[in-house]
Amino acid sequence: VGPVIRASKVDFDVLNVNLMKLETDCKASWDHMKRVAKHDGSQIFKTKINEFLTDAAERIILLSLIKKRVMTRYNKFLLYLGVPPTEATKTKPAELLKVIAEFALEYRTTRERVLQQLEKRANHRERNKTRGKMIIDVGNYSNKSGEHTADSALKELLKSDADADLLADRRKPPPTRLHKLVNITMLRFRSETCVEGTLPKIC
Repeated sequence: VGPVIRASKVDFDVLNVNLMKLETDCKASWDHMKRVAKHDGSQIFKTKINEFLTDAAERIILLSLIKKRVMTRYNKFLLYLGVPPTEATKTKPAELLKVIAEFALEYRTTRERVLQQLEKRANHRERNKTRGKMIIDVGNYSNKSGEHTADSALKELLKSDADADLLADRRKPPPTRLHKLVNITMLRFRSETCVEGTLPKIC
């Protein structure tokens, strides 16, 4: 796509004019060199100018041949597309290449979008295949483990409370008659003081 886009930005009419101008200037340079060589006897100057103009002429001829071959292939391409020969001369290369470049970019964008949609659908199908099983398995495991942990903690708590109460009952001395009398006396004392108003905080 890159070379097509770059070629679509080239004005081939201007390119043809530039090549013709280069060829004309090169021929004129040869004439100027002959005139300068008559009045200047420096052999080094003649050699350098001669080499430069020869190299320039070869490059101009090579560019002209490349341009001619490119236009020949372009005309064959138009015939391949079904363009009549009468219309082929009117069709500019820049316009046709611009259409081809836009079509190629649009095709590549659409293709990438379609591939992304297909990939998303495939991933969605894979998730749907495994999602239910994973949720059920993990849910059952978490429920069972959670219930087992809660039951174990409750059993341990009840067992520890029962053991603590049993141990406290065993360590507690049996109440005697003296303890009972002391408790009864304290209760009577508190009731009397509450009635008289001497100990409001205890009431």
